[in-house]
Amino acid sequence: NVVTEPVNILDFNDTISQKIRIESIKGSKIVPNEVRMTLYPDILVEATINVPITPINVPEGMVMRTFPSQIQVNYIIGAARYHKISQKNFMVVADYGATNEGEQKQCQLKLVKAPSDARNIKLKANYVDYLLEQ
Repeated sequence: NVVTEPVNILDFNDTISQKIRIESIKGSKIVPNEVRMTLYPDILVEATINVPITPINVPEGMVMRTFPSQIQVNYIIGAARYHKISQKNFMVVADYGATNEGEQKQCQLKLVKAPSDARNIKLKANYVDYLLEQ
């Protein structure tokens, strides 16, 4: 692993660009011995998006319908990325396999995909009603 010297920057309001030295590794020469780090400030905004619920582990030949078919997802994201986020960036699943083969009346939802820079992600509901059809 190559590691830089520690940098501690708090409460910055403008873009910061600076060179940071790479820590030496015993018995080796590192070229170049520094890297440029650039930090961009961003305002955090709360966002909401409706995401389709994807059924998984449904028995072959059957169709699982969830009610509702979409779920509201709330999250916090940087303003610069706000307009670049879409339903495709999230995936919420309803696992039929976790219903004890249909014995449970509701199915638990799980968020399995989300943007790496989204924070405080919350589903509006953790369970949905479902119907299994042939």
